Amino acid sequence: MRYCTLADLLLAIPRQTLVWLSNEESQAVDINEAVVEDVVRQAEELADAHLRGRYTLPLDPVPTIVKDMTVNLARHWLYARRPEGNDLPDAVVRTHKAAMS
Repeated sequence: MRYCTLADLLLAIPRQTLVWLSNEESQAVDINEAVVEDVVRQAEELADAHLRGRYTLPLDPVPTIVKDMTVNLARHWLYARRPEGNDLPDAVVRTHKAAMS
């Protein structure tokens, strides 16, 4: 079971921003789903690493708190992969920090 989907990310990130964050090409008009899939995989694996040994994995059903944390992790990594990633939006930094703790 997936902890985070593209649809979940689209609730947290405007579509055009997700197009920009997931592409290297400035003229791109579509979300690069391979990039999104990779950051979601990273977020899910990090969640599993913290839950391993305490719960049967993957979680099914996925608690909303786990979904929210993986969305926040994936969103942070999407912003951080951009060259301008040194200046992440404050909300992205705060939610990433909360998810990591």
